[in-house]
Amino acid sequence: MIVKVRRSSIFRVLACGYAIVLSLPSIQSYFLASSNSSAILDRVAVESFVFTGNFVSIFASLTLALPYFIDLYILSHFDVGGVNLILIFTQIVVVSWFFANCTNLETFLLKSFLILPTCLMIFGSSNKEMYSVFALTIFMVNINAKSSHFAEVRYLWPVYTYAVFFRPYYLVLAAGLKLNRPVFCVILVACFFLSAIYISALSPMLDNMLNRRSLPQSFEANSAIMQTYVVTDFSSFFLNLGESVLNTCLPVFHELSAKNFLLQVYVLCILLIAFVSHSNLVRSIFSLWLVFILIDPDLGTFFRHIGALFPLLYRVRIK
Repeated sequence: MIVKVRRSSIFRVLACGYAIVLSLPSIQSYFLASSNSSAILDRVAVESFVFTGNFVSIFASLTLALPYFIDLYILSHFDVGGVNLILIFTQIVVVSWFFANCTNLETFLLKSFLILPTCLMIFGSSNKEMYSVFALTIFMVNINAKSSHFAEVRYLWPVYTYAVFFRPYYLVLAAGLKLNRPVFCVILVACFFLSAIYISALSPMLDNMLNRRSLPQSFEANSAIMQTYVVTDFSSFFLNLGESVLNTCLPVFHELSAKNFLLQVYVLCILLIAFVSHSNLVRSIFSLWLVFILIDPDLGTFFRHIGALFPLLYRVRIK
């Protein structure tokens, strides 16, 4: 009896093995010894949830509360030999789904590259980006059988949920997907940041975001993004934006290294995919990309953040 194995099934098995190996702690530490994508339990103390009277600090603490308690009361009970069984299972499910429509070697290689930063920097530990990957996967699974924009809007609830409990700026991505006009959403985000200069009620919160790279602690990472222009008016905002685009989207000019070269190729790959794609699901990535460009303190964080958006590229394939 001859058992026929579908080519896509072979690619899915290979992809799962590839992802599991790259997400092993020993492999991650070898390639990214200075990565700051450690588990939330390692970086958060209970004292951080104490009321301080500072609205920004309180809001930031609330976005850590849910993942902290999930780690403490659920995930921590499934750690075996340095790996978490629940995270491994989730990783297998996500990767297997992402490669479900992979039927040729070219698409397999492309998708393997698209999940590379996630394997090296996200999978294997409970960090916020892991929940981002899970939320975006649920969103894409829900709309996979649908083709209408109404269906995409209807099933946005995982993205909204993630934004409320983990990262508020994911509302930007949700807006980009809902409006179906990524460029318009990018303009709205830019106007929102610009408003911090003249609206005193918003300035304290957004000033911390726009000028966080000028703070001493921002230079601790070996790939820290230096901020030359402190944002105080329109001109300094656009000067900082231009400098930030160069530092994040052209990292090889920031410093020529193996990590920066990999990031450069990844950025160019996403840009090329967006350029040839007619899907606003793909192009909506850029509505959130602008936020990363402006506020991420180092290239490693930027790489990890854009890598977590890979589920939106599910339909990408090379024919």
